[in-house]
Amino acid sequence: MIRTRLCIAAALAFVAACTSNPTPGGDPAPVSTVTRHTDIITAEELADPSIAAVNALDAVRRLRPNFLMSRGASSMKNTTAGSVHVSIDGAPLITVDNLSRLRPAQIAEIRYLNAADAAQRYGTSAGSGAVILVRSR
Repeated sequence: MIRTRLCIAAALAFVAACTSNPTPGGDPAPVSTVTRHTDIITAEELADPSIAAVNALDAVRRLRPNFLMSRGASSMKNTTAGSVHVSIDGAPLITVDNLSRLRPAQIAEIRYLNAADAAQRYGTSAGSGAVILVRSR
């Protein structure tokens, strides 16, 4: 009999602990409504005042610095092999430095293609590196 009561008391204590609110003051924890994609920089992110004040290259450096990581030199003949390239509105690939000519307000979306996806889309012109796709407004 005592054993049954102890089991019931332990079960009730367990249920009470599981249903208690862990946040102070009894308020539910805030839920973030911003969805952040690892391979896309959205117009909403670029509209942030601290980002809108810089050029697109600096915006990428602040928001997704991994977009700019190169694979390193992978060819003796092609010194840009393994480097990250940029395509603006589907134009031919150019160097990343060209992003410094754009303002975040001019951009609708920045998308990252890893080296494998870039090779499928651009072939050898991607030079075994990633590609940053910029879609302007």
